[in-house]
Amino acid sequence: MLITIGGIDGSGKTTQVKMLESGLQEHGFDPLTVKAFDDATKRACRPFVESWEDDAAILFLFHALYAQQRATTTKALADGRTVITDRWDETYLAHYENFGVLSRRPDLRLPLFSLVFEGVLPDIGFILKIPVEVARQRRELREEKSRFGEGADDHYEILQRSYCTLANTRKWHILDGTQDAGAIHRQIMSLVLKL
Repeated sequence: MLITIGGIDGSGKTTQVKMLESGLQEHGFDPLTVKAFDDATKRACRPFVESWEDDAAILFLFHALYAQQRATTTKALADGRTVITDRWDETYLAHYENFGVLSRRPDLRLPLFSLVFEGVLPDIGFILKIPVEVARQRRELREEKSRFGEGADDHYEILQRSYCTLANTRKWHILDGTQDAGAIHRQIMSLVLKL
């Protein structure tokens, strides 16, 4: 089973992923959490991401990270594991449809997307919807900051709209990210355990 939790930066994804992992373990699952841009990868890639000025160079770095996330995920699924992802393809689609070099090259977007994700889709998805002002306040409390976590509110509004549109198309669940973390977790667990 492939489960994804998405939303804008500061929506509570990481908290919910950790809570879901623990919750599934308590129910006898052996989940694997996979994130394209985890903390170790952030530390390794930060010098490149923050110093490179060419959008295409950054694009290919992120394509490599997404492809590795997909490869790790498909191997774990083949081994019978439940996989939880902190974002999946919704981030790719929302970003590259609206921003960056691929927003100006839709003829390249779908072939690259297909190459990276190979048609692998989550069995269930959750988008944590939150006012961008609240998400910004949460991001400001973080110790680590990067150029990808400091976008203007309108940037996050566009991304969130795209996430919700995709969630509706895919019949994913859009949850109120301003709720107490425990309340959100109970909703996610209830829906996942029904699969």
